[in-house]
Amino acid sequence: MADNHEIRFKIDAYTPQTMPMARLAQYMAEFAVVLGEEPSVHFVRLEAGSTVLVQSVDDEALPKIRERVRRVKAGEGPAD
Repeated sequence: MADNHEIRFKIDAYTPQTMPMARLAQYMAEFAVVLGEEPSVHFVRLEAGSTVLVQSVDDEALPKIRERVRRVKAGEGPAD
């Protein structure tokens, strides 16, 4: 069984109590595109405070996701 690693995405504009459900769904869909490797990324939970999406990532996908996120951050990511 592969090990999983957690990736967090913090949304400062909302708390879990004030986040509109449709907007949360948009954030999750867009973040899934940024991460890529969709079969290997799994939603785990929301954390309190600001809204923090927590995802679990399978071992084999982690290097690809890290590289993709690095490229997106540098403005070099794929068109999607």
